Amino acid sequence: MNVLKQIILFWILFCTVSYSMLLAQNKLARFSFKGEGGIPTVLSSQAFKNTFVGEFQTGGQFVVRVFPKFYSGVGFNYALFKTSNNFQFRIGNVTLTHDFFLRTYNTNLILGAFLPVEVDKDKPDQFGSIELRIGYSYNKYTNVVLKVDSGKPTPLTEYYTTYIQPHFSYTFMVEENLGFGGFVNYTMYFNTFNPSHASLDKYVDYTKWNNRFNISWITLGLHFHWYFIKVQRDFSD
Repeated sequence: MNVLKQIILFWILFCTVSYSMLLAQNKLARFSFKGEGGIPTVLSSQAFKNTFVGEFQTGGQFVVRVFPKFYSGVGFNYALFKTSNNFQFRIGNVTLTHDFFLRTYNTNLILGAFLPVEVDKDKPDQFGSIELRIGYSYNKYTNVVLKVDSGKPTPLTEYYTTYIQPHFSYTFMVEENLGFGGFVNYTMYFNTFNPSHASLDKYVDYTKWNNRFNISWITLGLHFHWYFIKVQRDFSD
């Protein structure tokens, strides 16, 4: 929790400084929609990293500019992970006939700041934005072969958790109300990986892998940013 507090305090400080430095710069349309897609790479824990590899992550956010440089909104992310080659190799004599999947459905609330860097002919040519997403996640294991001990309850195949997701994107405007660019974000769950879910611990001895850190991954990808109304032509200092 100390790490989480440090992240939140840093984010508040960063946004405050950014707002004071960029107060006189461009105004963007009040309402917009962002769509994104990328490839997630697992960072932690070691047990989770050795079990799953990221396939893709996609999502969208409805954004409302509430102050000249700050915006808020709601969004949704979907990420798909499948059992890694390392996991199949490490299960020894057992051969998986198909991949197991972990599907994550993540709703989120967004707090962000626009960071314009270039203005050309009274319209934004390119700009960055930085966000903090906090949300609730539904996670489900699919395509799994459960191994149930006699007299024991069936292992869980779904669970819920909260998460935090710092996000940075960079947008190049191609029209007055449409831009494309790239993004990077970091997702951290507020829980550790539980190998007993979906009876994964029946395939591997997880005691040999570090599992102290929360589930986390980083995603690199592309996005589009579409404004419901055209960008306002008001960029005077």
